[in-house]
Amino acid sequence: MAWPRLGLGLAWGSVALSLAASPWIAEAPAIVWLVPWAASVVVLGLPHGALDPFVPFRMRGEPLGARRVAVFCALYLGTAGAVIALWALAPVAAAVGFVALTWAHWGQGDVFALRALGWDAHLTSRPHLALAGAVRGALPMLVPLAAQPSAYAAVLGDLAALFDPDGAAGVGAMVAPAAGIVLWALIGGYALWGAASAWRRNAWRPLALDLGEVAGLGVFFAVLPPLWSVGVYFCAWHALRHLARLEPIVAPRRPLRLALLAAPATLGALALFAGLGWLLVERPAAGALLSVYLVGIAAVTVPHVLVVSWMDARQGVWRPRPSTQAGVLASKARRSNTGGR
Repeated sequence: MAWPRLGLGLAWGSVALSLAASPWIAEAPAIVWLVPWAASVVVLGLPHGALDPFVPFRMRGEPLGARRVAVFCALYLGTAGAVIALWALAPVAAAVGFVALTWAHWGQGDVFALRALGWDAHLTSRPHLALAGAVRGALPMLVPLAAQPSAYAAVLGDLAALFDPDGAAGVGAMVAPAAGIVLWALIGGYALWGAASAWRRNAWRPLALDLGEVAGLGVFFAVLPPLWSVGVYFCAWHALRHLARLEPIVAPRRPLRLALLAAPATLGALALFAGLGWLLVERPAAGALLSVYLVGIAAVTVPHVLVVSWMDARQGVWRPRPSTQAGVLASKARRSNTGGR
């Protein structure tokens, strides 16, 4: 994948087109807002995690033995099954936990992108990097909640209601009250810390690029319906950036092979989701199917986050470095991706 041109172009193109069409999207029937989620089944969204079985072996330069991959997949599916059991036992807590985990994971993905692009000279320490992840993850998770709390809580409530008819009310009571305060505190603190660091390191350009993305995404999530904005972000921003990260690991310069490698696990995940739907939904409808799909994504997100966290540790994503080394993560990542030590 021609990163960063293709990754940045598609990500920002999807955001810009959505903003340009926001008056029409906001007035469109709710079924239209599900289009990004329907697309995510086969385009970028779900497949971006389907390459996880290859990652640890490729990064360590080890052969893809059938036994090793089978053991990895069994552990992966076992973890996903435990998450589904948690949803059945405590659906409200699981729904809120899904938001928290997604917040952390999507912020995690954007921190890698900032460093790989060389936009990180103003990020001077582990706490500063952690704050960057908290702010970036808060954009898709907290901005829609603060701007459109009823719509946001309704989606989460539908997930909990799959397992408990009273779950929707429970979720509504747990989300939203302090979202705006937390959001503005995070963004304000991040901007001030970044400005202080940029002053010391003469890193105004990376700070401007970083905060420019934060501001643009903030507007995007505030004005568009949450189902649309979060669905577009999932496919065209988070998943796309992760696939750009995986390409040199799994299939260097061979994007078609990347898609073929993702196909088996994608189909397996869909089979799991279909089983969930058969157990939980009596009368199929678009909203119910989306809820099942999101619960399924929640289940596979937990082992996916474990894999990505291992990648982060191996590639030194959370390791601060002197200002003279800003922008070198990309070359370090390429070396580790190909098994270099």
